[in-house]
Amino acid sequence: MQSSVTVLERLKRQMKRSARLAFAAQERERQQLESQLEQTEQAIDTSRHQPMEEDITWLAEQHSHRLRLELRRRREAEQLNRQARVVERHRTVLHQASQEARLMELLVEQQDAEEQERLRRIENTELDAMAMARWAVRCA
Repeated sequence: MQSSVTVLERLKRQMKRSARLAFAAQERERQQLESQLEQTEQAIDTSRHQPMEEDITWLAEQHSHRLRLELRRRREAEQLNRQARVVERHRTVLHQASQEARLMELLVEQQDAEEQERLRRIENTELDAMAMARWAVRCA
């Protein structure tokens, strides 16, 4: 009885730990992507607010630079969206692991209760047998 409880507890801890680690790793990656996206957006805003000169070449270079930044921002935004979906999947896995751990706890509690009930019945049966033996001795 103890060994199955110990194994269940160990499995529960392992499932929770692995789910937490996977979620934390994905969350860190998502935060890093958010930071990159924010930096790119700041660079775009900075380039838009710089004073423009009359030089056509300079304007063309600025426009080209803004387009490159915008493309980079879009790639990073898409990457962030993909990462957010991965994080959400890991969050779901973590939630399921938590539910499964609770289920295991309930099963262990139920097994313990059944074992206690079985032991109580055995004890009652033994007490009834002893009482019957004493009664038989008194009546004889």
